[in-house]
Amino acid sequence: MKRLMILLGTILLLTVGAFADSSVTVDNAAFNFGKTTQRAKMVHTFWVKAVGQKPVRVTRVIPGCGCTKMPLPDSVITPGDSLPLTIIFDSKSFRGNIVKKPYFKTDSDDEPHFVTIYAEALVHPNEAEPLVIDPP
Repeated sequence: MKRLMILLGTILLLTVGAFADSSVTVDNAAFNFGKTTQRAKMVHTFWVKAVGQKPVRVTRVIPGCGCTKMPLPDSVITPGDSLPLTIIFDSKSFRGNIVKKPYFKTDSDDEPHFVTIYAEALVHPNEAEPLVIDPP
């Protein structure tokens, strides 16, 4: 029984070690642009960090539709370093609440890494008002 537990523990450590070689994280993977008008272009930058022991290469970026662009000037992230992932969103003729989930893939796995952007497109620009907070 003791040998079995040691064997299982070793297998678990080797499995975790294999996955720890290269992977990425995205801090604050969601961003809300708030209220906007139609035909407005908005930009936000997410930061993708390599958390493994090996460099990670972004192999593909999928913006999801023609209203979203994801230019990627550099695609290799060295261990412990970060890469800016800029999202350019055009509200075009959208109305109301908007949710877009562009994603990217890396050479470390086949899983998509999603980021999410939110906005509320107002048809009449005079509906957009600044948020006023009155202290108690």
